Amino acid sequence: MFSLLFISLLSFNPGSEPVAKVAGKTIYKEEIPKNTSVEVYIKRLVLFEIAKEKGYDDSVRAIVERSFDETLVRELHAKITRDSKPTLDEPFIMYRLLGKEVKAQLIQTEDFMTAYHAWLEVIKGNDFGEVSTKYSAEVRLKNQKGDIGWLRWRYDASPLLKKAFRMKEGEISFPFKSNEGWLIIKVLEIKDRELQDFINMESGLKSQIKRIKSDKIANDHINYLKWILDIDIDIEGLRLLSSRVPIPSERARGGLRPEFKLEDMDVVLGRTNLGLYTVRDFSRDIKTIRRLPQLRNREEAKNFTEWRIVFHFLVLEAKRLGIHRLPEISENFMKELSRMAVRRWKAYEIEPLTHATDEDRLNYYEVNKEKYRMPEKRKVYLIEVETKEDIDEIKRELQRGKDFEKLATEKSIGEGQNRGGLIGFINKDERGVIGEEASKLNVGKVSEPFKKDDRWDIIKITDIEESYIPLYSEIRYRLNRDYERDKRREIEDKIFEENKEKFGVEILISGEFEEEFEALDVGPDKKIERIN
Repeated sequence: MFSLLFISLLSFNPGSEPVAKVAGKTIYKEEIPKNTSVEVYIKRLVLFEIAKEKGYDDSVRAIVERSFDETLVRELHAKITRDSKPTLDEPFIMYRLLGKEVKAQLIQTEDFMTAYHAWLEVIKGNDFGEVSTKYSAEVRLKNQKGDIGWLRWRYDASPLLKKAFRMKEGEISFPFKSNEGWLIIKVLEIKDRELQDFINMESGLKSQIKRIKSDKIANDHINYLKWILDIDIDIEGLRLLSSRVPIPSERARGGLRPEFKLEDMDVVLGRTNLGLYTVRDFSRDIKTIRRLPQLRNREEAKNFTEWRIVFHFLVLEAKRLGIHRLPEISENFMKELSRMAVRRWKAYEIEPLTHATDEDRLNYYEVNKEKYRMPEKRKVYLIEVETKEDIDEIKRELQRGKDFEKLATEKSIGEGQNRGGLIGFINKDERGVIGEEASKLNVGKVSEPFKKDDRWDIIKITDIEESYIPLYSEIRYRLNRDYERDKRREIEDKIFEENKEKFGVEILISGEFEEEFEALDVGPDKKIERIN
């Protein structure tokens, strides 16, 4: 059975500095997450050990494994596409080909003999457009007399594009095979395109080539896996799937989740060389998917089901290659397992003990009133200018009795210039040096000039809002949140202290590393919810 302490073994460095011991294992400085204190990290370890003893790690393991399947597939994708970097000459070759455009006409038929007869007519001097209208299988080409417009080069060029860019102006090709059937192409015109210098486009071309190569490698790999699996989607299963999806409202975004019945679970959605894919498998899969396709659409449901089957095979392949055993993957898996296990443990065993009654909230309010005190605020008007000479001249004008708001409108380049310099009520800790200077002034007073960044300011105070403590009714929600947060921490700290000796906790070096996000804590502003 894994434990969070397994992470220590993965990153063990005999030359690093030990900071603590838990359950006989030494914890080293390098293992402590950035901006996290030793005490907080050790508390996480102990809370996970407690949750694990109660079996909460097993209760969330399947959920974590399913979410990490996507990580494994991403790593597998990176592994199989790592050779997708462009060669040294590919960006320049692509740059040269991008520098021209080819205007062409096309004849497209379903078989060679039809294409050959069309080619013979063109060679005899018949109009290419008329021949395309006569022989082309595609209606669009018939209507356009074979006109396919201007063609531009792509790295993943089709046979048609490759052929067109190898031809000369006025040249007509012999029939050739493509995915669209048999084609005959005529090049009408070739012209140059204006491009930026190669040095300015090189980086973008490299990225484009790498992306296209990567996509091709990945798609080829998936198609190979599909060939191995020999997937056969069950039409009756898809009908059931579609029937279990609620009818969406006009405001619904994305697909709705099917509402399966117990008797649906063993219905087959797909057959493969590795076995059956059932509604049970599908239902388990979609629990970790935030946004589903429109499963009432038969084609989308078919494609999605096929992808889920392939996805599971990709996960198996990733595990066969040992990707799940890579240190970073293993560490992240254990961190997520510990976070989820402790979260579920808290939801079931700590959260019910933190709910506040009206009496609890009132008592908490009386004890912590000062914590909710609203700071004193001053109504501030501002004049801001570029230079010391300008601000000194404004000070002299104010001393001669010039109206502050009028001066601000005429000469200020700062905030509130179109409102006579008004920037509103602020407290001492707002707006940096402006808030500090404002806190020194009484109503009607004007400050001395002061520098803010690379500009000069002068301010005036016209009103003061006194500091006050909000009424209980005004902060009831906040009180409830803060009470539950403090109660949760109190219970957790008590449990930690009671179990320190049991798990052999020994802190060798104590210290704060600027506390960051606590991975195993939902934070003071979030309520823990049970995970179903």
